[in-house]
Amino acid sequence: MADSYDILMVDDSLTLTRMVSAALADEGLKVATINKSTEVVTWLTNNTAKLLLIDIMMPELDGFQLLDRLNELGLSDGKQVVFISSKLYDVDKEQAFSKGAVAFIDKNTTFEAVKEAVMAIVNNTIKVTFWGVRGSIPAPAKNSVQYGGNTSCVEVRLGSGSIIVFDAGTGIRDLGKNLNNQRINSRIHIFLTHQHWDHIQGFPFFKPAFKPGNKLTLYSGQGIDTQRAITGQMEQPYFPIPLRTMGARVDFRNLAEQEYSIDDFKIRAINLLHPGKTLGYRLIKENKSIAYLTDNELPTSGRDSNAGELDLATMDYYHKLIDFCHGVDLLIHDSQYTNEEYQTHRGWGHSTFQAALDLALDAKVKRFALYHYDPDRTDDQISEIIQTCQEIIDRRGAKLECLAAAEGLEIII
Repeated sequence: MADSYDILMVDDSLTLTRMVSAALADEGLKVATINKSTEVVTWLTNNTAKLLLIDIMMPELDGFQLLDRLNELGLSDGKQVVFISSKLYDVDKEQAFSKGAVAFIDKNTTFEAVKEAVMAIVNNTIKVTFWGVRGSIPAPAKNSVQYGGNTSCVEVRLGSGSIIVFDAGTGIRDLGKNLNNQRINSRIHIFLTHQHWDHIQGFPFFKPAFKPGNKLTLYSGQGIDTQRAITGQMEQPYFPIPLRTMGARVDFRNLAEQEYSIDDFKIRAINLLHPGKTLGYRLIKENKSIAYLTDNELPTSGRDSNAGELDLATMDYYHKLIDFCHGVDLLIHDSQYTNEEYQTHRGWGHSTFQAALDLALDAKVKRFALYHYDPDRTDDQISEIIQTCQEIIDRRGAKLECLAAAEGLEIII
């Protein structure tokens, strides 16, 4: 009778297989290890494993040759295949995914990062981390310690190892330090909503951009010269180090209002109501999704007695937003103003927290995170806003988890 395992790890390094298998066993997983790639076929003929963790650079059969052999014999059917390697070239990653791999783990990173990556794949998780939650301008102060004073930046780490970043405000500086501490050398996707300073001003301090071998792609709306905006803020007299001296490869790509397949995830873009070209994004990974809609001026809801009736164009836009973020696991939305503050800020391109909450309820999202706080908003005021939102949710008998985005907050989906 065949033995069943959670993971089969194939790597010629005795030290690595022992360390990783022991760590994963501590997490309750049953792990088998093989140090000779030529023994894998025989093992899989007599045993089974849900996930195959395969090194690329091995003697005899390398990882790609081994997977080809397993595919020919049907021994990889129904199994997740993950490559773990110090070879980080795009051509190797593309070859791995073309052969059916679901993820590619960087072996040059820390042991804890490898363990975390494997567990994320096993549990099929997405980790969202907030690095900057403030709008307009950084607001470091004694009364902004709890939620943070850095401007917009959110990291999304997929179980596959893909790193997605929304916006490059001052929060991206700490994100870069964290990635460097984990010794992550990778391709990083940075989706910019637009080019206002509070969404790009942290990029010159993003350490992975100075690391040779890294590849950064910056995405933004069509018709906007993002390269000029990023380059311009790094030229004299504004900044002493020009973009061209960064060690990483930095590419720029414009997106239209449609859906794109990138690596192992999909991204859908939508135009938002904000001065200048501004995009919102919906990230899709298999059956999980996140909507990131900041710097967006929602119409005050019909539930607001001061709003009056909405015109057809405004109502059409609102329903378009509902369809765009319907049912997402997490909605992150601009919540800069209160209803009272909005009366003197109409046309500034930002929403009230009440209108953002209405959108979350109307779109039936699972979690809603208030975001892009006014720079004058204190910690106590944000806590009061969350309490008010919860009262509204309870009053309507809705099922919605509402939270305030805060620097360092991690959400597992």
